[in-house]
Amino acid sequence: MLTLEQYRDPKLAQLHHDYLAGGPLKYMAVIFRKLADSDETVMQLALEFYL
Repeated sequence: MLTLEQYRDPKLAQLHHDYLAGGPLKYMAVIFRKLADSDETVMQLALEFYL
């Protein structure tokens, strides 16, 4: 439902981003930061884990 409602209300769009899109990715990047030496590698690891 949140996926559909994000197009109607900007607040719900932000909520969708925080809980289902960018939020989890940023969280995983923080965890993988200790395992990698560059930001590119960190984001690649987080993307692979999240997707």
